[in-house]
Amino acid sequence: QIYNSLSEIYKIQEDTATALLIVQQGREKYPTNFDLLIAETNFYLSSGDSENALKLLELAIQQDATNPSIFFAVGTNYDQMGEFDKAENAYMEAIRLNPDYFDANYNLGALYVNQAAEIQKEANDLPLEATEQYEKMKQEANALLEKSLPYLEKSNEINPEDMNTLRSLKEIYTRLNMMDKL
Repeated sequence: QIYNSLSEIYKIQEDTATALLIVQQGREKYPTNFDLLIAETNFYLSSGDSENALKLLELAIQQDATNPSIFFAVGTNYDQMGEFDKAENAYMEAIRLNPDYFDANYNLGALYVNQAAEIQKEANDLPLEATEQYEKMKQEANALLEKSLPYLEKSNEINPEDMNTLRSLKEIYTRLNMMDKL
């Protein structure tokens, strides 16, 4: 606790280098302390150092494989790194551990929506005569949108006031011609 507290003092003073050093010193002395592990992980997450953050998150999973927040953080990291399958698996595990985890449901739905948007953009960039390929890619994008619906609808059920969820659902219902739900 002393290492965490001292690190927090340095963070308040905006001396993040020393704050991180204090946490690392604490982890050297207490390598199995979960709070210090998470504190160091948070430094890497906030600085965008996904590689080091993932290494520590894997250690955190070994110490507590029942914590959905850890799997959510892993999913977020993989999502930012463009590793779709790994992000999907991590978000799924977070949801398995806590089906009512808003952020995990929303991010998994958004993961599919973003993938669909990339495919649709590629389809839109095809030459006009590539209609068959365009239709195939459009169907692939729509399938991903359909795959996103249970997670975004669950997000809406958990937090019906979240405007991002509502906007996403509105766009998907419109695109998939689901006027009854729109």
